[in-house]
Amino acid sequence: HFDKDKNKTAAPTPTPTPEDVTTPALELKPRKLIDFRNKVYVAPLTTVGNLPFRRITKLFGADITCGEMALAENILKGKPSEWALLKRHSSEDVFGIQLASGFADQFTRCAELLEGEHVECDFVDCNLGCPIDLVCEKGAGASLMLREKRLKE
Repeated sequence: HFDKDKNKTAAPTPTPTPEDVTTPALELKPRKLIDFRNKVYVAPLTTVGNLPFRRITKLFGADITCGEMALAENILKGKPSEWALLKRHSSEDVFGIQLASGFADQFTRCAELLEGEHVECDFVDCNLGCPIDLVCEKGAGASLMLREKRLKE
């Protein structure tokens, strides 16, 4: 209704080419293959697996470390306490971060943000096992195991 000339026809929408469909929106970077076999892996431990604890585990022979669970929602909101969970110490040669979210789009936006902020990690662990009510009520953690369709997103 904003057009004064009612005789104009809308320009046809171009048909996407195979290149448009298969070309990713973000630049793909080479992936580093991590061999977990025969390695001591310090799994993410909420409220315990902080950076000082992980430094101690490295002194005692841990090969792979992972930060505490961070909520993707809080990362996207810019909460400093959540961003602190993503910090890596120089002694952590193979380091991962664990994210919890109940929504694929939050995982995606968070991953894009972390990439843009140059967060140094070797892998991202998507939390599917946290039984804490606060996490499960948001559709994340262990509650994702009950939502096969959402998990496949």
